[in-house]
Amino acid sequence: MIQHTTGKVKQLTEFPPFYPIFLSIFGGENGDYISIIRWLNAILFSLTIFLFYAISHRISENFITAMVSTLIFASFKYNIEIYAGAMSETLFFLLLFAAFLLIIKYLKNDHRKQNIIFLTLISALLPVTRYAGILFVGVIWATILFIDQKIPFRKRLPFAMGYLIFAYLPIGLWALSLLSKYSKFAGKSFFFHLSFVKSFFTSFANALHVATQWIPYVSEYPEGWISIFLKIFCAISLTTIFIFPFILVINKRGTKGEFKLAFYLSTNISLIGYLALIAFMHSTSSPPIDIIDRTILPLFPLILFSATSFISLLKRNRKRHVLSIILLFIAAIILRYNFMVDRPYLRKLSSEGIGYTSKQFQTSGLLEAIKNLEADRILISNLSGFVLFHTNRYPIFIENFPHYRYGDGTSYGEKEFREEDAALIILHSEFRNYYGDFSNELYRMATESLIIEYEDDQGVILSYNPSIQP
Repeated sequence: MIQHTTGKVKQLTEFPPFYPIFLSIFGGENGDYISIIRWLNAILFSLTIFLFYAISHRISENFITAMVSTLIFASFKYNIEIYAGAMSETLFFLLLFAAFLLIIKYLKNDHRKQNIIFLTLISALLPVTRYAGILFVGVIWATILFIDQKIPFRKRLPFAMGYLIFAYLPIGLWALSLLSKYSKFAGKSFFFHLSFVKSFFTSFANALHVATQWIPYVSEYPEGWISIFLKIFCAISLTTIFIFPFILVINKRGTKGEFKLAFYLSTNISLIGYLALIAFMHSTSSPPIDIIDRTILPLFPLILFSATSFISLLKRNRKRHVLSIILLFIAAIILRYNFMVDRPYLRKLSSEGIGYTSKQFQTSGLLEAIKNLEADRILISNLSGFVLFHTNRYPIFIENFPHYRYGDGTSYGEKEFREEDAALIILHSEFRNYYGDFSNELYRMATESLIIEYEDDQGVILSYNPSIQP
C-alpha cells in the first residue's frame, strides 16, 4: 500500500511483493534509492550474465558457443534497458537463471535432494517477483515429473509434488489475500467472452509481431525484400529449432534421460507457454496488459537457450563443421548489429541519463521546486510516478485533462485543486507525448488563468486562482 498526499491509502494490487521488499532491505525508509538501485542493477546484471554463461556452457559444453550466446544476450538492447531503471525483471532474470541452472544439475543427477531443496526455495520467489514466474514454476514441475527419465516415476512423484506445493505456496497465499480483499488478482479482473478464441490468437499474433522487431535490421528496413527475407529466414530457423527435440523423442534418437534433451524440451515448452500466457492475459484481463518489448522480454533468453541446445545436440552430425561456420557467421552479424544499436544508446544513457533520473530533470529547478512544496499539501500530476519517485509522495493522477480551465469542473482531482489549495504538477514532455498534435491547444485551455508557482522547460507547478470565476 501507499499513502496519497490526500491522506487516503491506495492499495497497490497490480504488482507482486518481493521486488519492493528486496529494495527495502537495502534502502530502508530514508535510503537514497536512486544510488542504491544503480549499484544493485550493476551487481544483478553481472550475476545474471554469469549465470547465463554457466547455463549455456552446461548445455553446449563448448566455450565458444557459450561465450557467443552470452554476448548476444548481454548486448541485447532491451535487456540493457531494464537495468537502466527500477524494474523487477532485473531480479526476476537472476532468480530464473538460478532455477534453470539448478534444474540442469538435478537432471544430471548431481546431488538431487540438495538441488531440489534450493530449486524449490528459488522457484517460490519467482511468482512473487513477477507473475510470469507462475508459468516457469509449472514448467519446472512438469520437467521433474514427466520429462526427467533417469529414475522411476514412483520416485519422481514425491520430488515433484513437494516442489509444486512449496513453490506455489507464497504466490498462492498472496493471490488468496488479493482475491478475498479486492476480488482481483494482479490488479485485474478476468472474464471470458464469445470471441475469446479469436481474441486469443490475435493477441498471440501481436506478441509475435513485437518479437519480429528484434530481428537485426528489420526495423531499419521495414519495407522491401530485406525485411521479408529476414523474417522468413528467422521463422524457418526458429521453427526448426523448436520442433527438433520433439522429433528426437518421437524417433527415439536422443539418449534416454539425457539432461540436454530434457532441458531443451522444457525450454521449448516455456517458449510456447509464455506466448500463450501473454495472449491469455491480454484477451481475458481488464484492463488488458500491454504487449510491448518489456512484456515479452523473457522470450529472448529462452530462444538463445533453445538455439544453444540445438547446436549441442547436432554435434554428432558429420556436417557440424559447416553448420558451425554458418552459425558463427550469423552470430557475428547479430553482434555487429547489437553493437551499432547499443553504442549510441549507451552514449546517450551515459551523458544524459534516462527516464526520471535523466540529466534534463536533474539540472532542472523543477525537482527542487516540487521537493520544496509543503509536506501536507495535496499534489496532482499527469506523471504520478515521477513525483512519487523523487519525493516519496503519491499525487492524484490526472490522465485526461478537461477542455476548460482545470479546477472549474467536477472531474477527478478538481475539487481538491479548487478548494484545498492543491498543487498541479504538469510534465511538459509527458503532456505532449500523450496528447500529440492537440497538446498545445489543450494545455492552453487547461491552464488558462491558473497561478504559475514555478515553470521551466521540463514542467510547471500551478495553483488555482479563485479570484477569476469560470
